Amino acid sequence: MTDNLLSASASTSSTRLYEAMGLSKTATPAEIRKAYFKLSLKVHPDRNPDDPDATARFQSLQKIYAVLSDPDRRKLYDETGITDADDPDAYSEDRCESLRAFYKAAFKEVTGDAIDEFKETYQGSEEEEAEVLSRYTEFEGDMDELFRHVMLSEPEDDSARFSEMIERALEDGRLTVRFGRYETWREKLSKKKKSKGTSTKKTTRKNKKNESAAGDFDLAAAILAKRPRSESQTGLGAFASKYGVDLPEDPLDDAAFEAARARLTKKPK
Repeated sequence: MTDNLLSASASTSSTRLYEAMGLSKTATPAEIRKAYFKLSLKVHPDRNPDDPDATARFQSLQKIYAVLSDPDRRKLYDETGITDADDPDAYSEDRCESLRAFYKAAFKEVTGDAIDEFKETYQGSEEEEAEVLSRYTEFEGDMDELFRHVMLSEPEDDSARFSEMIERALEDGRLTVRFGRYETWREKLSKKKKSKGTSTKKTTRKNKKNESAAGDFDLAAAILAKRPRSESQTGLGAFASKYGVDLPEDPLDDAAFEAARARLTKKPK
């Protein structure tokens, strides 16, 4: 680890300083201080009188600690990889803001619109298909795990697409194993589709039934309108009142009556 100290302070990697001190990028200030004191005792020139690089190594450690122990300098290093502690202006406020502005311009900010734009180009692409097939093999047909790892995928929206991709690959030899867990998932998906289709048919029948009922009212109105006014005020008049059918003042002519009757008797397609 001490061999990395000489090169670490001049590196542009945003993790090299942490690695040189045996830390992760998420290290706390307390962990950084502890690692610094431990290394100081190990690489101090007084403890290494026969090492010609001891002084340079110790100075490098000081530079690394100066960066990681300062919140602003550490933030800039994490974002840019800059470690130029010899430059007196390297960490000035203006320089920091200038560098942040540069990186914001160079690297597009991730927004909801940017994600949607990427989604349009990624979904259905060869890249997505390769990812799906790779995850299928990696997780041995476990589709729940596959969905957790394939970018921008949702079981509700993409199950049918992914199933088609996998089936094509199994047929043309790109995939060679039909895993049991995949087959179980596929059977559930098929049952779900059938259940959804049955629900749609029931809704259609219900709508047709309602349309038929509406036709009954149309015909009732036509019949009532065709009857003499005196008769419509008795039994049929009560029928009209019960079902909220408005009777016209004048009887319907034959053409209007036949049109209403045709709407009722016409067989649905």
